[in-house]
Amino acid sequence: MTYTQLTQGERYRVAGLLETQHAAATIAKLMNLSPTTIRAELRRGRSTPMAAYCPDTAQLRALARKANNAQRLDDALWQQVRPLLAEQWSPEQIAGRLTAEQGGKAQLSHVSIYH
Repeated sequence: MTYTQLTQGERYRVAGLLETQHAAATIAKLMNLSPTTIRAELRRGRSTPMAAYCPDTAQLRALARKANNAQRLDDALWQQVRPLLAEQWSPEQIAGRLTAEQGGKAQLSHVSIYH
C-alpha cells in the first residue's frame, strides 16, 4: 500500500462507514487503505477533538494544506534548495539552515522539499 490523499468521495465514504459503526481499522480494510491513513483522516476531519468526523471539514483542510504547500516553494527558494540537495543535504537540514539564515522567517518545511 502506498500513501495517497483521499478524494472528496472517499471522505464521504469514510463518513458513511463511521455512521454504520465501523471502526477505523475496518474502514481501512474495506477501502484498501492503511489504518494510519484513516486515523489521520479522522483526526483532521474534526473541528475539535471530541467532535464527529465531517468530510466537508476534512476536504477544506486538505485543500488548504495543498494550497499552503504550493505557495511555499517559489523559484527563489528552489534556487537555494537545489544546490544543497545536490550536495546530499537532507531536507531537514536544508529547511533548518534556511530558517536559521532568514531569522525564522523561511516559509519552507522539510515536507515541502520532499514533495
